[in-house]
Amino acid sequence: MVDTLDRNRVAAAVKERFAVNDAVRPPTPPAGSSPPAEAPAEPPTPVETTPVETTPVEIDAAVRHGDFDTIYVEAAGDRTRVPWNRGGSEGAPDPALVDWLDREAPALLRAGSRVLVPGCGLGDDAREVVRRGYETTAFDLSATAIAWARELDPSGSVRYATADLFEPSDRWRHRFDLVAECFCLQSMPPAWHEAGVAALANLLGPQGVLVSIGHDGERPATEIDGPPWPLEAATLAEHARAAGLRELVPTARGLVGGRMRAVFGRR
Repeated sequence: MVDTLDRNRVAAAVKERFAVNDAVRPPTPPAGSSPPAEAPAEPPTPVETTPVETTPVEIDAAVRHGDFDTIYVEAAGDRTRVPWNRGGSEGAPDPALVDWLDREAPALLRAGSRVLVPGCGLGDDAREVVRRGYETTAFDLSATAIAWARELDPSGSVRYATADLFEPSDRWRHRFDLVAECFCLQSMPPAWHEAGVAALANLLGPQGVLVSIGHDGERPATEIDGPPWPLEAATLAEHARAAGLRELVPTARGLVGGRMRAVFGRR
């Protein structure tokens, strides 16, 4: 049960898994110190231990019930301590989303279109969308992330909310011209992906467009692969078809950072 989880242990596991792109470096010795002398090799002494690990089931439950919030709390206002932060201390929108807004969005969206950014974190993608002249709503399961995003947007240009993708506000259903998700789906274990796509599709208006950006999975993801849990392009397309969507353009693959970008619309 979620109430019995060691939340610090779950948060540590999530941090480690999201930080896979960071180089692992040995600790730097203090200035002016000499490297420690190597101790003579000794035969290892067998020790019986019981490893303590965060299981995929625990991570599944923790993510679903908001334990990513722990990471935002522990960051204590320093966004560089958030593992999935982009752009250092200033932050930056996802480059694959920026590219799509530049190239394709003008042909699909009118000025003032209603846009939803799920799993918005600190709101960098949402602020980029609103900068393009779209009416933008953004939500995250983490109340701490949403409070922080509001602080970063003192003009209130984005409507922020703490919300659950699987239990959205009734007024959001079938409302949006664009749903732009960047790694929101891939923050969920594979068993949640199909339901996640269906939940995103449920937020689209009659002519709505779903843009999905994440890591390009080379094989079906397993429960131990993430987070994030990469998606195969074919699997994502299959889930979209099941949700009543069709591909509007071929999926873009091999984008910056190993990303893929898929664009779907109502049939």
